Amino acid sequence: MGPNPTVAPDLLWPLAAPTARPITPYWAGPNGINVLLWTAFSAIVLSIAAYLLVVDVREQLRRGSPES
Repeated sequence: MGPNPTVAPDLLWPLAAPTARPITPYWAGPNGINVLLWTAFSAIVLSIAAYLLVVDVREQLRRGSPES
């Protein structure tokens, strides 16, 4: 923190008035492009993870469970 640290007003919400916010958050980008890109990236990662899970489960079922 700098030489004059301050507390964000959001942390003092019960004691201070809430801070007004814009309807679209700054991180969403113009027309929500960042949200769309993040959603697409997440869908791709989840699809790959689901595919690998299915492949692994099929391989485990093909091998069969070991006998004790």
